Amino acid sequence: MRFVAAFAFTSLLFVGCGEGVEEASPAVPQDPAQAGDRPVTAMACQYRVVWSAAGVWEKPTQGSTLLKHKYAGEVVGGYCDWTYYNDSEGVEFFAVSTSSAEDGIGWMKRAGVVKL
Repeated sequence: MRFVAAFAFTSLLFVGCGEGVEEASPAVPQDPAQAGDRPVTAMACQYRVVWSAAGVWEKPTQGSTLLKHKYAGEVVGGYCDWTYYNDSEGVEFFAVSTSSAEDGIGWMKRAGVVKL
């Protein structure tokens, strides 16, 4: 395992260095709230969970902290259609309001809910 971690770290250093090398954009924004104007939460922006269980993550990636689960039939409040497509995972996430997240914003997979 140490070799794999060392190789990944070395590869990142190599890609990030050098003249004329463009810095690659991260797959997940460092702060999704800075990606544009933060949409306003509204009562009309509610979603019903259709999967048996849907995770709420700290950031729009399955690699971030899983904060909690929401279950089929539960209603979650969100930011009106504020979504982020994670290219590396092939998943669209959308922002929901949650006190479990540091910034009050959690991220769920868009396919697991329907808009009310």
